[in-house]
Amino acid sequence: MERYTGSEAGQRLLQMLVRDDVFARMMLDADAICEVVPEIRDMIGFNQCNPHHPYDAWVHTAHCVAFAAPDPVLRLTLLLHDIGKPSTFYRTEGIVGHFHRHEAKGEKMVRERLPTLGFDESTIETVAVLVRNHDRVITEAELGRWLDELGEERLKLLLDVKEADARAHDKKFNKIQLAKILVIRQVLDEI
Repeated sequence: MERYTGSEAGQRLLQMLVRDDVFARMMLDADAICEVVPEIRDMIGFNQCNPHHPYDAWVHTAHCVAFAAPDPVLRLTLLLHDIGKPSTFYRTEGIVGHFHRHEAKGEKMVRERLPTLGFDESTIETVAVLVRNHDRVITEAELGRWLDELGEERLKLLLDVKEADARAHDKKFNKIQLAKILVIRQVLDEI
């Protein structure tokens, strides 16, 4: 974590995020996390009203973070990946919740919040790019374009983000998504 020269609050946040008991810490320390990243407050208790999301936005996020390897950038990305959902929420036919362009809104929020926590430009850019792309579909046919756009390191991180996110969804949905991610990883390894 020496590379991440964030403020003291940013450093404490990263230290909490890489802990083995991160899910429990996020549940217990949600108010303290909101002091560092106030935008998260709207996620706590936020019902996503979507059959693919059995948890509120905050619990989903905590599961995502816990499912990921304890890499600071990966877990910071997962902490913030759905930060734009509350402000982009709408329902179709008054029932199913949607979050049109929450990734773009989330990217904007990341670019505004992380500098206040003293993170370096490289970390901010990586987290912002991953948040922006976390919901985009990656196909085998477009893998070369993705490699050109993100580079191998960021593309692998994006697949890690997508996998952790899928694991925190409804079981039927995540089974399909995880199978697709596995195929993309295999093709990427062959390339």
